[in-house]
Amino acid sequence: MNMHGPVQYGWVASIRGSVKRLERSCCLLLLLAATAAAKGAEADDRICLWSIQTATTELYLLGSIHAVKPDMYPLPEAFERAYGKADTLVVEVNPYDMQPSDLLLMQEKGHYQDGDTIEDNLSPDTLMLLHEYLAEEGMSMDSLRTMRPWLLSMTLAIRQITALGYDPSLGIDIHFLGRARQAKRILQLETISEQIGILADDPPHIQELILKANLIGLDETEAMLDVLIDAWKRGDVDEMYSITTMASDEDPVLDSWLNKLITERNLRMVEKIKGYLSTKGSFLVIAGALHMGGEQGIVNLLRERYTVTQYGRSSPARVSLAGAQPQQEW
Repeated sequence: MNMHGPVQYGWVASIRGSVKRLERSCCLLLLLAATAAAKGAEADDRICLWSIQTATTELYLLGSIHAVKPDMYPLPEAFERAYGKADTLVVEVNPYDMQPSDLLLMQEKGHYQDGDTIEDNLSPDTLMLLHEYLAEEGMSMDSLRTMRPWLLSMTLAIRQITALGYDPSLGIDIHFLGRARQAKRILQLETISEQIGILADDPPHIQELILKANLIGLDETEAMLDVLIDAWKRGDVDEMYSITTMASDEDPVLDSWLNKLITERNLRMVEKIKGYLSTKGSFLVIAGALHMGGEQGIVNLLRERYTVTQYGRSSPARVSLAGAQPQQEW
């Protein structure tokens, strides 16, 4: 189970839409859509695939969507070629590697103990929002009552994106991971226990803030996901990152939370990727597309030391991040 991956877009998108002034949301979405259309004419050939080559190593980076609709398939042919060339598949986290200790950790960190409930630990405002949401959705509190806010936020986000037709079992990382289990060496950038800790170790007031923002913003999730998926299809991970982090510009608490959720993890992931690049072999590294974009995204961090080349959709030729002339074919 990928603790972070399945909800990355639904959860962050709903929070991003709610923390700032909600009355600006429609205008903001129109602006983002117009920006995406303008960029599409210039960069619609790009896809979320990059390569790095050293004297001994060939490494591909694939920006994944962890939960997608069936119409996202078939994937770009370049994804399949990168998978075919790789000896080793590296994923953000390997759900097939879940251990009993991970389930125990989830129970320990995700649920209240000794009769305590979430109703005892939320402010009246947040509790009212929760009751209103559950009533609108026809849901009972019974199965949710012992959940801590971080786990409840994740549960509601997964429910929301699933209702919109996004299926975690069709995620791009899962697609390749299922095929690689009997065919390739598999490594992971993070462990399940690490991902549980990332979400569970926030103090209670931060967990409640995220839950409250999630409850307010769930009705905007579909529109935000549409914009994010459009940017992904155009290979524009910087736009995806900008959309996701826009709210944090004026909210230091959210900025700190997103820094932990995205940037700090990027830095750790990059150190592992540098380790792969110091060895011999061929690697396909699949991580969430939001980790690829931004000044402190995986792509830009690796560009500080390596030549990183982005691929195009329309042909096997490569296109640089700056849009230079295509280089040699596969």
